[in-house]
Amino acid sequence: MKSHFTSYIYILLSILFFNHSFGQKLELKISSNDSTSNSFLQNISYQKYHLSEKSILNTLDSVTLQIEKIGFFNHQLDTLIKKDSIYTAHFKLNNKIKIIRIHYNINQISFEPINPNYFEVAPKNLTKKLQQIVTTQEEKGNSFSEASLQNITVINDTIIEAQLALKKSSKRKIDKIIITGYSNFPKAFLKHHLQLKEHTLFNKNKLNKASMATNNLSFSSEIKAPEVLFTKDSTIVYLFIKKEKANRFDGLIGFTTNKTGKGLSFNGYLDLLLNNIFDSGENIDLSWKNNGNNQHSFNLDVSLPFIFNTRISPNVALSIYKQDSTFVNTSFKLTLPYHINNRNAIGLTMHSENSSNLLTNTITTIEDYKSTFFGINYNYTIANNHPLFKTKFNFYIEGLKGKRTNTNSNNQSKFNLQTNFLWSLNHKNHIFLQNRSGIINSKNLLTNELFRVGGNNSIRGFDEESIPASTYTTFNIEYRYATNNSSYLYSITDFGSIKNQNESSQLYSLGLGYAFLSKLGYINLGYAIGKYPNNSFNINNSRIHLKIVNLF
Repeated sequence: MKSHFTSYIYILLSILFFNHSFGQKLELKISSNDSTSNSFLQNISYQKYHLSEKSILNTLDSVTLQIEKIGFFNHQLDTLIKKDSIYTAHFKLNNKIKIIRIHYNINQISFEPINPNYFEVAPKNLTKKLQQIVTTQEEKGNSFSEASLQNITVINDTIIEAQLALKKSSKRKIDKIIITGYSNFPKAFLKHHLQLKEHTLFNKNKLNKASMATNNLSFSSEIKAPEVLFTKDSTIVYLFIKKEKANRFDGLIGFTTNKTGKGLSFNGYLDLLLNNIFDSGENIDLSWKNNGNNQHSFNLDVSLPFIFNTRISPNVALSIYKQDSTFVNTSFKLTLPYHINNRNAIGLTMHSENSSNLLTNTITTIEDYKSTFFGINYNYTIANNHPLFKTKFNFYIEGLKGKRTNTNSNNQSKFNLQTNFLWSLNHKNHIFLQNRSGIINSKNLLTNELFRVGGNNSIRGFDEESIPASTYTTFNIEYRYATNNSSYLYSITDFGSIKNQNESSQLYSLGLGYAFLSKLGYINLGYAIGKYPNNSFNINNSRIHLKIVNLF
């Protein structure tokens, strides 16, 4: 390869003969004497207008690098002609190198080339390949490694050879982690979620992942990107984190006169989530619902992430459901997920349920029973750093096997699936897809052990948990248009397949909604019209779904 320093010195001396007023706009053009070379030069992006000759020379350096990246290592800058305020640089590109053959030592690279002595790369991919080699060294703790080429030799018009020169730095370990802002940030999350530990190898990729993981937590966010202090004998990582409001409250309570005309009864709903109030990342989720039609439910869900500083995050759930004066179900569920990493978790499940028949007369489809199930679950999540759309992808599946005991004992199995995906077309247009499915395999199913489908969490346009099912699958499709970073309009297209014993039906709903963040918190208003089998869409079957979540 030829050095271009001499030509640049002559060019610089010629430019110094001209005296221009400060701030004059100068134009730079690049060209070649042959049409083939011109076609390559037209694809090069560069700054055309300048305020000084120095800026022009800096741009020519950049152009030279781009020319070399596309393979013209033997190019020359023939002339730089000035006419008035226009500078025209004439290049002679010469032959194009198509292959760079790089010889290496076996300990310098981690990938396996076809040839054990060298690997080949196109000029346009050279920078990426060298960066890949440096990144591999950084992941091993050699944070300041450098990769370059030396002993460059021209083999023929299209191939050059070189020796890989890899300068490895000494390995560095994280000696100390200092959290500024939120000093009580949970230590278990630092270790298992951010995956940062003292006395482990330091690399930049680890810091980048920790930065993303911090912003994906509901109770924290970054003040600014992490910083590192390197001294001769130590490596100190600084994290700048602030605590966010993560507790949520959503509720609406009303009063109605009892059917007997004596006394009042409550109806409405209450959702309360306490998140990280003890600075351990815990969740305490309490909900109560009374739809005014003698349907009552109470749920308490408690999760303790990374208990005892392990990867296990136990979750305990208690649920009570009462259907008018027909039956009442009480269930207890314990799950023990083990977090493989930030995205994957696999766990064990134990689920027990008791049901009591409240009817005085005998109905064969409703009986007292007890059931116990054991199984496994798997969860995969990709978080999304967006104020409204927190999840990019989620997949949860659970399989349970157990026994129901009533007048007869029956072996049973249950399967649950929940998955959703956010497809972002651009920063304003998104498509949200969601599926929920459940199956109970058993002989002689009882009405009081069936799934209950309908409402905001399954298929909109229908009353909450109003449709019993032994097997169901529901699909939610939303087109979301983000009006800004804190609000979006969305369409509702839901459909479901419901099977109850030997009967099956198809349900549909259409609608519109609007969700936004305000001083009150998160507000989501949806309007959907549900369609039952053999019926057309009727406005009388519409439902308004309102959710107001106050953060505190």
